[in-house]
Amino acid sequence: MIAPYQVAVAEQLDRWLQVLASITIPALIALRGVADEHRLREVSLAERLEEVRGFVRDPLKFGGHGAMAAGVLLLAATVNAVVLWDFLEGFGWPASITMLADAALVSVEVVLTAFVGRGIGALVLDRPGPFDLERRERQQTLAFTVVFGLVAAGLVLVLALARSSVLWALAGMAGAGLGTWLGVAAYEAKFHIQRDWLERKLVRQRRKRSKAEEVVERAMAFTRATGRWLRDESRRILTRGDQAFVRAYRDEHRHEDDVQVPTIPAIDLVDDDTIDRRLGLVS
Repeated sequence: MIAPYQVAVAEQLDRWLQVLASITIPALIALRGVADEHRLREVSLAERLEEVRGFVRDPLKFGGHGAMAAGVLLLAATVNAVVLWDFLEGFGWPASITMLADAALVSVEVVLTAFVGRGIGALVLDRPGPFDLERRERQQTLAFTVVFGLVAAGLVLVLALARSSVLWALAGMAGAGLGTWLGVAAYEAKFHIQRDWLERKLVRQRRKRSKAEEVVERAMAFTRATGRWLRDESRRILTRGDQAFVRAYRDEHRHEDDVQVPTIPAIDLVDDDTIDRRLGLVS
């Protein structure tokens, strides 16, 4: 016959496991959901990367990928800065204001000419394949390229007329040409640039997924250890209860000869697999 204290310990263990499960199961579901979301993002990025890699064309005719593009950008900014600085200096502004105005106009001119170059590149490379444009896209690209080209040419012409110098006009055209080349090269290399960006993003996403999975594993390990600790503590309490029963029985019958302590039946507590199922650690 099972002793009352054994029943009490088993029932208390069951209640503690219920409390633990009510906390850990929702938490584990949430953590696994985060890990699954990161895993799906990683798969999506990997598929997109493979698709983009199929569009990469080598070698690039304009070299718009890597150090060469950065060098041309720096050269275009320098040429335009020199051209505009001579023009802005004539207004007699303080040096700091002149520098800010020069930087702003250089940025505008480089971006403007780069957009012109991008439009030219889109129209030149428009053929069946990754650079194919729809009819509406082709018309819009042509319109924007013409408008931006006229604005850029007008800006160079105004600066040349303001100083009445052919040399400055050639310098302005050189700066505009470099910006246009940069736009064409960047458009041709857009899949190279996108590939590099996706590769970096995929590496970061894999780290996020790995960290999320580590959090799930640590939470499961902590939950599993806590459930087993509760079971082991219950066993320890039962052992101490058995020892207390033996001492009490012998003390009660200390005046009797050949006292035989009744055998205390063993009580089965939940095993490891049952704990894992109750705490949501296994499906």
